[in-house]
Amino acid sequence: MYECKHFDIREFVSEETYQARGELCWRFFNPYLLRSADILREIYGQMIINTWSLSDSVQQAYGNRTESGLRTPAMENYSQYSSHSHANAFDALFRDVTAEEVRHDIITHKIELPAPVILECTIKGKQISWLHLATGNVDEITELHL
Repeated sequence: MYECKHFDIREFVSEETYQARGELCWRFFNPYLLRSADILREIYGQMIINTWSLSDSVQQAYGNRTESGLRTPAMENYSQYSSHSHANAFDALFRDVTAEEVRHDIITHKIELPAPVILECTIKGKQISWLHLATGNVDEITELHL
């Protein structure tokens, strides 16, 4: 079982999920997704997923993020077909770089991730300001324009 070196499991799940399952939540996640998160943090520094368990200053800077990792049916942004709902995706913000810079580096293979990933790039023609990274049954980096 892979557990991240640079993240606490609470950064990937909601408070309710953590209270119900605690450290066992690591078992929900695809290890390639978790390894990718560690690699991105090592390269780009501070990377924010969920903030509910982090300091007040982090929550003030990035908001109260609770649905940026695993999403369960009780959550507002839950979709049964979303990679988030199957512990195969996260949405991240970075302190020192933009999500677009990170997407570019992934797409152009400047970063070596452990498996091909799926990146959401735009929604309704508008570039998103966060990095949506998902693992799935793909042979190459896949860009989604929703």
